[in-house]
Amino acid sequence: MKIETHYKLLTMKASSFTIWASVLMTFAFNVMLLKYVILNTDISSASGIGVLLSIIVITFIITFTSFSFLALISPVILKTFLIVVTILNSAAIHFMGNYQVVLDRTMIGNILNTQKSESIELISKDLVFTILILGLGVSCIVLIFKISRIDRRVIIRNMFIAFTSSVIFLYANASSWLWIDKHASVLGGKILPWSYIINTARHFSSINKTTNGQKPLANGHFLDNNKTVVVLVIGETARSANFSLYGYSKLTNPKLEKESNLLILKNTKSCTTYTTGSLKCILSPNEASVNEESLPTYLTRHGVDVQWRTNNWGEPPIKVSKYINANELSSDCEGKGCKLDEVLLTNLIDAIRSSEKQKVFVILHTKGSHGPSYYSRYTQDFNQFTPVCRDEEISKCSPEELINAYDNTLLYADHFLSTLIGELKSLSDASTAMIYISDHGESLGEYGLYLHGTPYAFAPDYQKDIPFLLWASDAFLAYKQINISDISQAPEHSQFNIFHTVMGAFGLSAPIYDRERDILQNAPSENE
Repeated sequence: MKIETHYKLLTMKASSFTIWASVLMTFAFNVMLLKYVILNTDISSASGIGVLLSIIVITFIITFTSFSFLALISPVILKTFLIVVTILNSAAIHFMGNYQVVLDRTMIGNILNTQKSESIELISKDLVFTILILGLGVSCIVLIFKISRIDRRVIIRNMFIAFTSSVIFLYANASSWLWIDKHASVLGGKILPWSYIINTARHFSSINKTTNGQKPLANGHFLDNNKTVVVLVIGETARSANFSLYGYSKLTNPKLEKESNLLILKNTKSCTTYTTGSLKCILSPNEASVNEESLPTYLTRHGVDVQWRTNNWGEPPIKVSKYINANELSSDCEGKGCKLDEVLLTNLIDAIRSSEKQKVFVILHTKGSHGPSYYSRYTQDFNQFTPVCRDEEISKCSPEELINAYDNTLLYADHFLSTLIGELKSLSDASTAMIYISDHGESLGEYGLYLHGTPYAFAPDYQKDIPFLLWASDAFLAYKQINISDISQAPEHSQFNIFHTVMGAFGLSAPIYDRERDILQNAPSENE
């Protein structure tokens, strides 16, 4: 009789087992995740508690939903999955605790590319002990439980209740979203087991995301062999509403407003409200471009010296002459802005001058005004609009503080672009031009929204309306036989204008070229 009672205690319905396993996985294997949250927020405050509870709820609902789906398929599959991930989780906890490892895509790539000899060196007594006690210990507990039957209706009901309750809770704690957004990259690398599962998939997906298999665009030819340099600056999170060049009341573009030969393109909208999507548009010829080579790849194939310098991320697969990350430039950088976008200007002119090609195309992908830590995107010299918001939970700041901090980032961007123009003016032996366009805009509390990424159909214009500028040297304008002031602007502009404007600037004739989208082609020539 005692034996039968004991056996019943080890027997569970599938619905109960998924709840038990989800609670165990959430709390037993996410200590490092919860520790990170506690250390990086004020846990004694209501907002801090809200953030912690939100992270717990998110972790639980992801885990519970996944386990429920596996239970519906097969209890054997669920238990096998649990045993595998508990062992992997225990190893992950060891490295996260001892080496502060964050299991993001880069780290997964490092792990998978580690040589066998190096992997062996990482095996220690502590690692073995952790796997034996935590990994195998929990696995044994999983094994001794028997799932009596699969009560599918109850499982589905529980999934619905859990999901609905979680959505309501997270909506009620919307103030925690900003904190989560700021720390998303770290949180995504600490949540077990989903960090290494998802990022392993992302790693292998990125391996295949190369230019191989991309459809080449139709070949073209250059109409001349003049020395031409075009620099495309891709901004981040800049909205035209706060540019004084577009009529903003505060002087956020003091240096650019003094520049001659500057074309300010009006009524420009981004094609998405997030970086990766907008970058694809900026580098594509049209809306229908699917798995086709992008502008940098296309120009590289035609013999242009294409150099990509980045202080950001999110570009599509590209093939260029030289790809340089900001970290690679920092050792040679001098000045206060070396930890900011100015690092991209390090030895830039020397790199252009040393090119043996007649056509040089440089892309500078900046960090720009990316929030919520706007105050960290500029040097102290540009802290001119005060007081500023210095809280990552920007909803706590006053509208004045928030907008001031954001406007200071635009002051810095103005300085960056003006400095770049000054350097391009020194290239007296070439026709030079600079194009600036942002990836998307930003919400600064309007309609209760912050940051960006709102679905495009519902996003306010603040997230869509972006600055679009073009500066050209006197030599470039003479070469093209145009006058900036004579250019007739289209009713509206888009990020797809970039592809064709750059082609026109280099004098590259090809079937893909659309004269109507080349912003420089609406100016009458001196011969007309």
